[in-house]
Amino acid sequence: MKKSAFLILAIFFSFGVPARAQLQNMVLLEEATNASCPPCAAQNPTLEQFLQGNAGSVIGVSYHAWWPGAGDPMYTGDVTMNRNRITYYSFDAIGVPTCVVNGQYATATNGWYQGAPGDVDALTTAVSDAQAVTSPYTMTVNRFAQNDSEEVQVIVNSSSAVTNDTLRVIVVEAEHDYTNAGTNGETKFFQIARKMLPSYKGTAFSLPAGGTKSFLFKYKYSTNWNTDQLSAIAFVESSQSVEGAVQTVDAPQSGFLDAVAASGPSGIHVRIAGNPLESVRTLDYSLDASGESSNVTFSIVDLLGREVQALGPQPATPGDHALIFPTASLSSGAYRVLARTSAGVMQVPFVVEH
Repeated sequence: MKKSAFLILAIFFSFGVPARAQLQNMVLLEEATNASCPPCAAQNPTLEQFLQGNAGSVIGVSYHAWWPGAGDPMYTGDVTMNRNRITYYSFDAIGVPTCVVNGQYATATNGWYQGAPGDVDALTTAVSDAQAVTSPYTMTVNRFAQNDSEEVQVIVNSSSAVTNDTLRVIVVEAEHDYTNAGTNGETKFFQIARKMLPSYKGTAFSLPAGGTKSFLFKYKYSTNWNTDQLSAIAFVESSQSVEGAVQTVDAPQSGFLDAVAASGPSGIHVRIAGNPLESVRTLDYSLDASGESSNVTFSIVDLLGREVQALGPQPATPGDHALIFPTASLSSGAYRVLARTSAGVMQVPFVVEH
């Protein structure tokens, strides 16, 4: 009787060019609120209506404060983040609800207090003023999910030289229903700040004119979140002024960017070399097979699982192998290589960009 090959599979996948197109720079509106604050209940519907009316140009995010209700679950979910962002803008010196537009307080109108989310005229003017400022930044944000965790990749490009600016990334839940988050009567909450990556401190960076830098952050989901409502906001601050902000619009791709590992056939180690802009890619694989060798078959499928290119059977003798395959005929987008052996099937994600 022939001994079947015993194979262990670990997949390593890396590339330096983003899977998505650059995102449009938008204006960032950051608010402090609390689920037991009556003025918050009065002004938040107006703020949400303002954000919906400016959905193509304004991004909203809400940090939850520790007063007047210390038990607000959106505050207690990440105390350090909420406290530091609220004190960073001195929201605690004014009260809740309070907001800033691109890091700056709007000039109050019609008897409103400074930073009032219900002061629509002030917000409208502040957004218009912010849009008139040209940002040197363009950004791409990609999300990659695996099991209970997610990676967020941010690629930042600057048209001018910058020194010691700060990249901040916020995981935001678009909508969440609570029956007893507080005492002000609100049960539906929007644009909730859930986590900052790698922390509220952000990441300092510098770039030459025309320079590009890639950042990769990883975090675990909380069972208290609606993960299908999550998105990632990335923005750059310079001296507390927001100079560029973007928000993801796509669901995360399956499988981590830096090291995708999953159960599957064993003994075959696979890595796709090159970057999405190259018309020819190399699939490097090695085998730690015991017993007799068998064939390995590779094929390319799209995200719907449809085969778009067959790569044929390959030798499965122990050792290192390389399979060179063209990508010029493939449309830009995300794909997977299926690696089939006698022990099973494994998928290796890769991206094509023209």
